[in-house]
Amino acid sequence: MAQPFQELYREFEEKGMRKGMEQGIRKGMEQGMRKGMEKGRTEGKQESICKLLAKKFGPESTELQERVRKITDETALDRFIEELIVANNINDVAKVIEALN
Repeated sequence: MAQPFQELYREFEEKGMRKGMEQGIRKGMEQGMRKGMEKGRTEGKQESICKLLAKKFGPESTELQERVRKITDETALDRFIEELIVANNINDVAKVIEALN
C-alpha cells in the first residue's frame, strides 16, 4: 500500500515541478520581452534626439550626441526632446543635459 502512495506522490511532485518550471519560463520570457521593448524604445528616443541634434546644430553637436546615448531614463529623454525643440542654441541644450545628469 505504501508503494502506490509513494509513486502517486512522486508523480504529483513531478507535475508540480514541471508546472512551476513552465510558469517560471513563461514569466522570464515576459520579463525579457518587456525589458527588450523598453530598451528598444530608449534606443529609438536616443537615436531620434541625436538626429535632431545633428540636423539643428551640425557637427558641433557630436559630444552632446555621445552624452545623450548614455541617458537611459525614458522620462528624461522625453523631457530632453521637449527642451531640444525650443532650444535656441547648443548651449541651451548642453544645460538641459547637465540638469538631467
